[in-house]
Amino acid sequence: MKKVLFSVLALTFTAGTQVFAQDQAQVNTISAPASPVATTTATAGATIATDASEDNRTAVDPANLPEAIKKTLASDQYKGWQLVSASLVKGKTEYYELQMKKGEETTALKLDKNGNVVS
Repeated sequence: MKKVLFSVLALTFTAGTQVFAQDQAQVNTISAPASPVATTTATAGATIATDASEDNRTAVDPANLPEAIKKTLASDQYKGWQLVSASLVKGKTEYYELQMKKGEETTALKLDKNGNVVS
């Protein structure tokens, strides 16, 4: 009887461990990049986290972005990146969030009105 009970307990523990391991494999960790462009690879079912401090977001026509931001995007650092959309975010600080794409890679770039990267 002890052997049967031990076997059931061992089987339950093993099954629980496998389920936990599968859940952990689905967690993606994003670390801060060395460059100001935080690059992520586009995948199906990806979730984008937003900052809770973002109070107000307004879509902005890319043609109406400040000249300093246009100059930053035209620099060699962002060569090959295409601007997909832009938003003005007003909260603790005011900045422009730019959705960028380069091939299959996408990124969200945050710049202030002077074209400086906001962290």
